[in-house]
Amino acid sequence: AQGPSDDYVVRWTGTPMASADYYVEVDCVTSNNERPLGAGTRKPAGTGDANSDGYVYLYEPAVQAKLYRVADSARTLLTTGTAGVISASTTYINTRLESNGSTHTGTRDGAADVAATTDATYATGVPFLMMGDFGGNTTGRFNNFEAADLAAADPEGSLIGGKLLRGGLLIHG
Repeated sequence: AQGPSDDYVVRWTGTPMASADYYVEVDCVTSNNERPLGAGTRKPAGTGDANSDGYVYLYEPAVQAKLYRVADSARTLLTTGTAGVISASTTYINTRLESNGSTHTGTRDGAADVAATTDATYATGVPFLMMGDFGGNTTGRFNNFEAADLAAADPEGSLIGGKLLRGGLLIHG
């Protein structure tokens, strides 16, 4: 397990999802080749803000995208995406993590990137975003956050820039 002590998390504080089956999608950019960014699902309630528990799909510039299970801020690698195709730049990359039952799937810019992976450690929890190793990641940015329940017939919430917003986010580190 890998777990830098200075991962930063932005977690959902709004209306809970109708079910534990939902996706989180966000555009990310960093010009630092060593600092990962991405979307997370199922951060359990009551784990405290200091712990970054849940599932997270991170793109790691100059390396590849990876799907992790996170417990007490330590990352356990579940699977990897296509290697060597992501580079640090000023161009936003869309990352999406979908958790449906015990199956978790990551996509990058609308294309499948990490194979559907099964892990049942976290059955419920809130959406979140993660920026790894924040001490060196002063250039990381998120834009166009979206989270929606897979069970809902029609998403509810405000649209900001064409994206769904159903509550608030709390930033902490």
